[in-house]
Amino acid sequence: MEFEAPLRLIWLKGIQAITGHRDMTNDRFFNKKIITVSSVGEDGGFSLYVNNTQDTLRYYSHEADRFASASFESLKFEPQVENNHRSTAWILIQSYYAAFFAAHSLMRVSGWSCTRLTGNNIGVINKEISIFYPGASLPKGGMYLLRSSSNAVEITCEKLDAANGGGSHEALWSILRKFFNEMSTRILVEGETDDPNIQQIIQVLDGFMSFLDRKGGEAWLTKVRNNLNYSHQYGAWFPYKGSTCDALRIWTSLKNSSLESRLVVPSLKSDELIQFAEACYFLVTLCRVSIKDLAYRSSANSPFRQSSAKILSQLETKFLNA
Repeated sequence: MEFEAPLRLIWLKGIQAITGHRDMTNDRFFNKKIITVSSVGEDGGFSLYVNNTQDTLRYYSHEADRFASASFESLKFEPQVENNHRSTAWILIQSYYAAFFAAHSLMRVSGWSCTRLTGNNIGVINKEISIFYPGASLPKGGMYLLRSSSNAVEITCEKLDAANGGGSHEALWSILRKFFNEMSTRILVEGETDDPNIQQIIQVLDGFMSFLDRKGGEAWLTKVRNNLNYSHQYGAWFPYKGSTCDALRIWTSLKNSSLESRLVVPSLKSDELIQFAEACYFLVTLCRVSIKDLAYRSSANSPFRQSSAKILSQLETKFLNA
């Protein structure tokens, strides 16, 4: 299945044209010289008008590149598949973080950002609200979903804390279904209806969400990570009591998905840790394909070519030589 073109349909328009070093952070973006409050909601949300759309594109491209770099670097581990073939904990934990960062990057490529706004960021907003919207409730710091309009002129900021307790991981996974639904809609609306690749990727995206439903929802990813990292379950740590998986199987799954860019929905018949690894690599593969395509279609001094694409190239070389 060729899915570069369908995924290209979800890009924030113009994101591939941004050049220069990666420097647009939340602290730089939330500046009265760049943004102006355009509306205030009753639920703690608000909307921003961006004075120069290039700043919106710089913000999302720089953030997408930052998280993609972290995702790919998280997979540059050396599994101990010979002497400690049952030692799977760190491989799986790093795979989880690769998926976590990949989802962040993929969303930002599309003009979404699940991010924590600090007191300083919100302070800029509240100063304007106090002047131009007297009597309106003032937003508080915390996790927000920032969504850019297609023309990069306006950004809506939705508070996420009330729904997920404020954790950054819970916040991200809580909007994954909404994001996948948005992806599917945009691909169907903007793509060619008779393109078999579009129909296939829609089926695969739906299949992945159905798989997560069978596992109890998107929070399953964090649950397994917590069981591995904090409860030391699954026999993944020495002395590997009750171990049901091995490092070679996980490594092979990662290598196959990386070299072939396969989008395969995890099988419910597999061991749970293999399911977990394959779910992580599914998200990483979506990110990898988009970043590789972005780098190919951008100029030599784009943030993607200068950063995430370089790490991705190193990672692919590593798997080729493994």
